[in-house]
Amino acid sequence: MNTPKDFVKFVFATLHEKLLLLGFVKRKQELFTIPETLDSMGWLGLNRAVRTREGMLEVNPVVGVRNQQLERLVAKLTAEPFNEFAPPSLSGNIGYMGPNQAYKAFVFSQNSSVELLARDLVDALTTDGLPFIKNHADLNTLLEALGSARFAMPEPAAYRIPTALHLLGRRQESEEFLKRKIIEIGERTDPAAVRFKAFESRIRQLNLGLIE
Repeated sequence: MNTPKDFVKFVFATLHEKLLLLGFVKRKQELFTIPETLDSMGWLGLNRAVRTREGMLEVNPVVGVRNQQLERLVAKLTAEPFNEFAPPSLSGNIGYMGPNQAYKAFVFSQNSSVELLARDLVDALTTDGLPFIKNHADLNTLLEALGSARFAMPEPAAYRIPTALHLLGRRQESEEFLKRKIIEIGERTDPAAVRFKAFESRIRQLNLGLIE
């Protein structure tokens, strides 16, 4: 471990080994999932920041939940390819899931015990991350959390809230949400506005039963 690159590889190899024991499956570089229900999975992204000068590696664990039925329909309504594992429907830094409700990262250095710090990260997943996944595996609880600024970004949530309402049979609420969003967008013609207006047209037809 004489170079930062070797050190980073060692840290992530240690983390990967421990995550596999928890039941996580590696999907791509630093992205893991864990099955929860037939329609949902737990999601874990290990964001990294290498401080080369200090010889440190900061790992930011982002824990999330992905509802496959919801994401499949969002992909259809936005006319975009369906990705099996990304993005999560809901996610946040693991620190906000714990009792302190504050950002938490894990800083590894070549002068500290990688094993102990990796164990701390896995302990946080066990005590805070996995319960968060379980508590939001149901579409109703997922929908409720999508209205929270802590775990949902406004733009992605704007697509998922009316779609989740549609899937739950709450078509009128879906329509009301869409109306408010269209009023908010107004006369904007930027790409984000155009994309949402196209989505709104398709889901409205779906709510009315004009398309399947």
